[in-house]
Amino acid sequence: MRLRLRARCPSVLGEFILKCLTYIIVAFTLCQRHICCVLCMVVVVCFLWWASSDGEKCFGHELVKHVCQEYKEKNVAGDMCDSLCNEKEIDIGSCTSYSDILQIFQNGDLVFSVQNDPFHSWLIDSIVEGTKLKRFVFDVDKHIQSELGLTDTSALMSRIIGDFDLNKDGNLNLGEAQSIWRLLKQPFFLAFYVFQDSTAVPHLNGSCGGISIWHRPHLTTGDNLYHSKGPWPLSLFSSHAYRWTLPAWHKRAKVMLSLLELVEEMYEKNGVRYHLCNVSGLTLYQLPNYEVTLSEEAMMLSSNQVAKRLANISCQSSSDCTLTHQCQTVCELTTAQCTGKLIRPTLAYVCDIMQDYLLFDAPRALKSTLTRLIHRCQNMSMHLPKLDLLHSVVVVDIKTVLWNTLQYSHA
Repeated sequence: MRLRLRARCPSVLGEFILKCLTYIIVAFTLCQRHICCVLCMVVVVCFLWWASSDGEKCFGHELVKHVCQEYKEKNVAGDMCDSLCNEKEIDIGSCTSYSDILQIFQNGDLVFSVQNDPFHSWLIDSIVEGTKLKRFVFDVDKHIQSELGLTDTSALMSRIIGDFDLNKDGNLNLGEAQSIWRLLKQPFFLAFYVFQDSTAVPHLNGSCGGISIWHRPHLTTGDNLYHSKGPWPLSLFSSHAYRWTLPAWHKRAKVMLSLLELVEEMYEKNGVRYHLCNVSGLTLYQLPNYEVTLSEEAMMLSSNQVAKRLANISCQSSSDCTLTHQCQTVCELTTAQCTGKLIRPTLAYVCDIMQDYLLFDAPRALKSTLTRLIHRCQNMSMHLPKLDLLHSVVVVDIKTVLWNTLQYSHA
């Protein structure tokens, strides 16, 4: 009996091990199939998302084809049309941004901007052939006044006609007029065009039809200097991990000086006030001279443009009158309507950035004074008496303190 048991035990154990191995191999095979299926699904979803981001929304090649056909028919014009359509010297590149108001394509240092749903908007808002120049100038003048609030647009109108009159004969043909009209309807084009003398604004490299072409060298040479979120592994250890990746203090101080100078210029430019409605999403780039550069994401808008976007909105408090966090207007309680009066100036939000970006490791001799000035700046309201004077004084005081420190840094 014992011998029989001894003979069967190894056999039963072997059968058990064999079954276990079989189950493990089958399970592994099934799991491997499932893993392959999941990976295939992920690849397909990513491909569809990538394809839809350019193909279903932006239609880059269809857009160029449409504009070039209009150029061939002389319905549009532009100093870059020949390079885009005939010589094929430039390519629109890939779609990098798509929103309800704007489409952006990028190819190297060139950025191509066009208003959203261009085929529809261009069709319903086009200039009829035979429109007299006087009537066109009147319509453009009315549009600029509505967007900027200018009472005298003569200087800006002369500049526009001079820049887009390709043969410089002092007149505009249908194609030139059509292109001007489309570009002026493009979000942020007018504000950027007004600030072409500023190094902080992308340089208008040319246009074709309703496509504006901007030169932004920082896209390939710059580094991101401001971000309140650190790299994922570092952010696990500290909420301030982003500070570990920032450049030296004196370099950041130069960037802040550049931003202060821009905000000072924006406060009133030719009688118009401008605002950065997305300061929290502002990207600062490390150019050779550490100057700030803007993109459409910063939402540079005039006071009139902010008011227009919030017009006819009913409100019970100012929180209902919010275009963005940085462009919030006052609610008029007597009429329960949003007004165009902003609560805080852009400078106050820039000082919020400055506190986070510059103050934490400021030189000891400077820190107390800079802290006081930044807090004074953050408390600024658009309803303070003598705001114009206070705005100028705060900017000058902060710039002076930073410059006096930088001149001894040997940087």
